Amino acid sequence: MSLLSLPGLQGHNPLLAGRRDAPRLEEQLEEIHRFLADRNTGHRIFCRFDWGEYLAWSLAPRALVFMDGRSDVFPDRVWDEYSAITLGQPDWQEILDRYQVDALVLDVEYHARSGLLPHVESSPRWRRSHQAGPAVVFLRNHPS
Repeated sequence: MSLLSLPGLQGHNPLLAGRRDAPRLEEQLEEIHRFLADRNTGHRIFCRFDWGEYLAWSLAPRALVFMDGRSDVFPDRVWDEYSAITLGQPDWQEILDRYQVDALVLDVEYHARSGLLPHVESSPRWRRSHQAGPAVVFLRNHPS
């Protein structure tokens, strides 16, 4: 049975028969990875904490992710900054500027609830560039 859980063979697993057509988050994040990699953009990425490790791994060494699952290596100051961004606090944009973040990979539902998504959508500094399921990419508008 474990053989049928391999990514290429999941379609043959009878336990997953009802879920074959349902898009999987892993596939959607892979699409986001391909979008960023194909355009050689998004060298400094802010994303949902849960997605950070995959994006850091899949885009290495071309990109850096603001935070990932290695929670013990980040100082309290970085946690506070991550929270301020996620919650759309007044200094969210200044923090992203300081870290020179040029791509946001946001979860449309989670970041709408947290307060960040409405700020990003109304900011002239960011443009919606791609979406795969709940994952949406905003790229920084660089001044000409």
